[in-house]
Amino acid sequence: MGIIAIVPAGDSETGGIAPGCAMVGGTTILERQLREALAAGAQQVIVVGEGLPRALASRLAAEDRCWRVADSRALARRLRELESADVLLFAPGLVVDERLVRAMMSGDGARLAVFDNVAPAGAERLDATSHWAGLLRMPARSAAVVAAELGEWDLAGTLVRTAIEGGTDRLNVGELPLYAPARRREVPLLWAMPDDEQQRRLVTDELLRASQKGVLDWPARYIHPPIENALVRLLLGTPVTPNMVTLFSGVIGVAAIVCFAVGWMGWGVGAGPAAGADRWRRWQAGARQPPVLALWRPGACS
Repeated sequence: MGIIAIVPAGDSETGGIAPGCAMVGGTTILERQLREALAAGAQQVIVVGEGLPRALASRLAAEDRCWRVADSRALARRLRELESADVLLFAPGLVVDERLVRAMMSGDGARLAVFDNVAPAGAERLDATSHWAGLLRMPARSAAVVAAELGEWDLAGTLVRTAIEGGTDRLNVGELPLYAPARRREVPLLWAMPDDEQQRRLVTDELLRASQKGVLDWPARYIHPPIENALVRLLLGTPVTPNMVTLFSGVIGVAAIVCFAVGWMGWGVGAGPAAGADRWRRWQAGARQPPVLALWRPGACS
């Protein structure tokens, strides 16, 4: 039947917000996970959590491939209807590279994403040499059994322990290729578990820097990035759509052609950053090729 993604909002601390409801790059982590799963080919996404912010709940309700359940028992009932499928579990609050999501969803069979030996901060230790990389694929019928008997235990942690006890195959994150064709350069894998506002700002900053393509001309390397980033920061969290930015950048592009034609070189060069803002907004809205974050690469310190 395909793959069903499970996206838990996570438990909030007293007076705080659930990890999945935190904002990174102008959108909630939960919505980012949902978009990555659907872009990678998931047939449905089940969001687990109650008491979500009203605006977030409304956006989720507008997605016809998204189902909301309040708790693990409701999740178990839903999964029993999908027993022929596999599920892909996201760790709550995980900001993860789309290449890892696609690798977990490709092919057949259960698998556990792991960091061997060296892992970034926030990764849960599994044993003496490996850490969980925040993604788990397993049969829906197995996940349903665990969810039905969960009680007060943590959903993600219990499913991971069940997978380990069952000898589930492991996917080593360090073996994934780093070259990103859409950006024409190697890009370190995105993986972060931001747990406070300062860390979430860091993730957003790194996303901005990592969204740049590999370039050859000096204006695109030295002049455009700071202007593009400033424009993007103004657009984060606004109702401006990618198509609006595309239309605006198209108008600016025509103006740039005119500027070059009449010899106004400075004005022509200045038109370039609009295209960069367009790339970012398309990622934020759930494009197929979101930029990735330079927070972890094989051999980095934990």
